Amino acid sequence: MFSRNSLLLAVLIVAFSTFAYGAGFIGVAGHYAPLDGYPTIVGTLNLNNSSMHETGLNKYAALKGFVGNAYNTGWSTGANVGITSGSAATSGVTGLAPATGQDYTAMSGNTVFFGRSFTATQSLVMYTWGGDANMDGYATTDDDDLWINGYYDQVANPTKNDYHWIQGDYNHDGYVTTDDSDLWIASYYTQVANPTVNYAPPAGVSAVPEPSVVVMLLAGVVSLLCIARKSRKG
Repeated sequence: MFSRNSLLLAVLIVAFSTFAYGAGFIGVAGHYAPLDGYPTIVGTLNLNNSSMHETGLNKYAALKGFVGNAYNTGWSTGANVGITSGSAATSGVTGLAPATGQDYTAMSGNTVFFGRSFTATQSLVMYTWGGDANMDGYATTDDDDLWINGYYDQVANPTKNDYHWIQGDYNHDGYVTTDDSDLWIASYYTQVANPTVNYAPPAGVSAVPEPSVVVMLLAGVVSLLCIARKSRKG
């Protein structure tokens, strides 16, 4: 009725679906290990050209710190870097954009992230252009407008150092300065030269099964294995 190989393949497919949330996406179920030691960095997660969804609540500050540390190392993929991107290191015009679920929706208008549902207090890290403030996957003058707003707020509050990506802090240092504008300029003109290149979540990606659904599917596969074994004995 069922071959051993086909059943094993079914098990692998179901198990993998827990972590495969769509093309170019890395899902982290629960808390990414280094979060428990924040602000001490005890690991490296290299997203390359992928993005991630942190399902723990209120972990944005930790993820922002991990991304910032990796940026300061030149997106190193060495030990104890944090959340990094080897692709960003190679590109020079892309980066990792951290945001809360609430801010991501406010900026991009999206209520799912690579087909994955999220809450307002969960955190997202998106691989995108280095000046993509609104996290829509493109580098446009809309992003520059957001940087301008952040920059003039910074001028009015020179000691403030808790700005975010969506406000124009593309180098993750907590400030909005002309250094950040330079990153937008580099990504913008690269985008102009390559208008079809974007990092927007692909349309039509299916939502990921919740863990409880995956458990039920695994249970079904195990049942099939038992039935197959009994049929062979009979």
